[in-house]
Amino acid sequence: MMTQASNEVTTVLIVGGGLGGLALAQLLLQASSPSLKVMLFERDVDEDVRDQGYYITLKPMSVEIS
Repeated sequence: MMTQASNEVTTVLIVGGGLGGLALAQLLLQASSPSLKVMLFERDVDEDVRDQGYYITLKPMSVEIS
């Protein structure tokens, strides 16, 4: 079956800027085509608003995804 080229953009909404939400957003952006738009929503305006009990820092070469 032949499909026509489409100019449509698929938007993925990620609710939550925690570790899982940020990792998913990064993976989608690295693996996506220009037709995929990723939007991440977080309710807290600052990292000091709520203390979650964990922190993680990823330096540029900490994680390499192929």
